[in-house]
Amino acid sequence: MRKFMFLVMILVILAATLWLSVEQATAAGTITYSGARFVWGKGVVFVFDASGYKNADVKGARITVGSKSFNVYCTVNKKAEKIICVAGSRLTRHAGEMGILSLAGQGFYVTIPYKPAVLYGNTPLACPAGTGPGADVTFLTGGGDTYTEFIFGSTLAQVHSSAEGWVDGSDIVGIDSIGGLYCHK
Repeated sequence: MRKFMFLVMILVILAATLWLSVEQATAAGTITYSGARFVWGKGVVFVFDASGYKNADVKGARITVGSKSFNVYCTVNKKAEKIICVAGSRLTRHAGEMGILSLAGQGFYVTIPYKPAVLYGNTPLACPAGTGPGADVTFLTGGGDTYTEFIFGSTLAQVHSSAEGWVDGSDIVGIDSIGGLYCHK
């Protein structure tokens, strides 16, 4: 009886080990690099198209530029099938340079984006009756896409201040760019 129980226990452990290793191997799909940009208030954001990954799979990501290595914090958006990785803004010291981003056991060659200039104009724009001054603001979404909206303000500084109120960290994660002032209905 003892030998039989020992044999059953070994078979259960073997079956569980094989089942877990097969499950892990088939859980994750491929990762494709989509692009990078600088997001005010976040830093450098790298976007990847991927499915079948969990947040635990993307922990410990790093980017190496030259001889320097930086931590990268990644999250998985299962709904949009994206992996969003954020590195600190100090990475922009290497803007235009090539880096190697290590993510989920894979390496990706990426170009470090430049920090876009934000214009803080103080010259107010006067508009005819029935219109108001403002600018088009392009926002970055949590899914890695962009969304453009006209934001009212008589100066670029006012537009930027109002646009920051739109950034909620989940649907809209940052400001990509602010266009020039013009009159809008």
